[in-house]
Amino acid sequence: MSHRPPMPDDPPPPALTARAEYRRYMLAIALVGAGFAALIAIPALLRSPAQTRIIGDVALICFGLLPLLICGFAFYAVLMAAIFGINTLERGGRGGLRGVRRRTYRLSQQADETGEQISRRSIDIGSRLSSLDRIFERSDEDKHESDTEQSK
Repeated sequence: MSHRPPMPDDPPPPALTARAEYRRYMLAIALVGAGFAALIAIPALLRSPAQTRIIGDVALICFGLLPLLICGFAFYAVLMAAIFGINTLERGGRGGLRGVRRRTYRLSQQADETGEQISRRSIDIGSRLSSLDRIFERSDEDKHESDTEQSK
């Protein structure tokens, strides 16, 4: 029988059963436990300090430095992904911020022009109504005089 390549209509290969998965996890735990047991038992059997030091160095590397390196790499990868994402967001938002800056500048220019126009108009109206000041001053003087006469 020859092995034929899978056809598009073929069902996918069966996944591991729950029992097989459980056995696989238990085997991994047993291997790690055997390694720990070996690292504890072997130095007790060795008589020379040099041999014990070698086992201690291997244990430090396997159970201290390698997990630290793996976790450090994961932390480094997360930081690099975050920096890349922030940089992408900043580049994407740069155009929008330029538009906001342009619109703000235009609005401030329009506000300045409108303020100047209002100032000119108020000065113009004030100069046109300055002739009425004399009338108001006379009426105020007349009113003041009538008030003083009534109070006497």
